[in-house]
Amino acid sequence: MYSNAALDVQHDTQPAFHQQISSALNDYGWSVVDNYVPDSLLNELLSESRLLKASGQFRQAGIFNGTVDRKERSDLINWINPLSSLPAQSDFLQQMDSLRYYLNRENYLGLFDLELHAAVYPPGSYYRKHIDNFHQSSRRILTVILYLNTNWQTQDEGQLRLYLPKKTIDIDPVGGRLVTFLSNSFHHEVLPTRRDRYSLTGWFRRNELFV
Repeated sequence: MYSNAALDVQHDTQPAFHQQISSALNDYGWSVVDNYVPDSLLNELLSESRLLKASGQFRQAGIFNGTVDRKERSDLINWINPLSSLPAQSDFLQQMDSLRYYLNRENYLGLFDLELHAAVYPPGSYYRKHIDNFHQSSRRILTVILYLNTNWQTQDEGQLRLYLPKKTIDIDPVGGRLVTFLSNSFHHEVLPTRRDRYSLTGWFRRNELFV
């Protein structure tokens, strides 16, 4: 999969951020990095998600084999196909591939691909406490969330609550912030939001042959 080493190195444009993520995952199993993408890309990603929402491309998110249960989650999502992604989404996917390569090299995670969707939580929306792997599968190894919200204030709520071994932490969905954590290790939830809350959320997975 990494036959062109020169190309992989060329795509690794953020070694400082990726080193920070790698070290935090190794030490704690989770990481928060601010300003992960430049403002220009952040604004384009937000514009693309708003356009998708305005054109009715978002659908009610489901749980466990697509079952819709609004008591558990009430966000809207749009799955991103790398072959038909929008321009800014394509740029972000390239950046994620660079991160995948770095973490495979430094953390030996064996990450094979990324499933990614755009998400929006309208006012009042939430996602109850859960863990990201379905009971029948352990393919999801690393959860990644990039927040797209500009001028987000704590009073807007909509925090990601991460359940650590001895405490919980609440993370504001500030634009440009990248959150990563080991998918099997941390329960988490999205607290009700007071305004539209946008993100790109996904999971680096292992190949089914090696699970």
